[in-house]
Amino acid sequence: MSQPDLAARLRAARPVAPATLRERVRTIAAQPAPSRRRPTWRLAAVVGLPATVAAAVAAAVLVLVVPGGGRKAAQAPPPSAVRATDQQSAPKAPAPYATAVTQVRARATRIVAALGGRPLAGGPPGVLRFHVPLSRVAEAVRKLSALGTVTVDRATVELRLSRP
Repeated sequence: MSQPDLAARLRAARPVAPATLRERVRTIAAQPAPSRRRPTWRLAAVVGLPATVAAAVAAAVLVLVVPGGGRKAAQAPPPSAVRATDQQSAPKAPAPYATAVTQVRARATRIVAALGGRPLAGGPPGVLRFHVPLSRVAEAVRKLSALGTVTVDRATVELRLSRP
């Protein structure tokens, strides 16, 4: 028997519900829906009053037990007699190495961009990673090798900076 024949036979042989079942369904459908109980003032008092009292007691305990009412004042720590502290908050100039790395990064990025490449995110500190078109990798290695140690993995060029 094929699928279309089977489907036709199943449609022709539709089951018919017994009369008693049909009558029970009609009786249930005719009954009114049960009414929903609405919350009363009594229920609100039974539930809401204890919750309010508990919150008030917790707030009172916090204010009385914890100094300052549970709030910490924003204070600077006192100077230490054991360790040296810097009380000046003036911004400090970046370290010479950090400035040099920033300059090399900018220069390398310009070189790679001129070759049609782009910088890649990630990598360990002191390592700059770039994607360079395959046809320009040799030129990128030649130009970037003046800035540091260069390694190549397919089209990814890494420039490793050494500390001066």
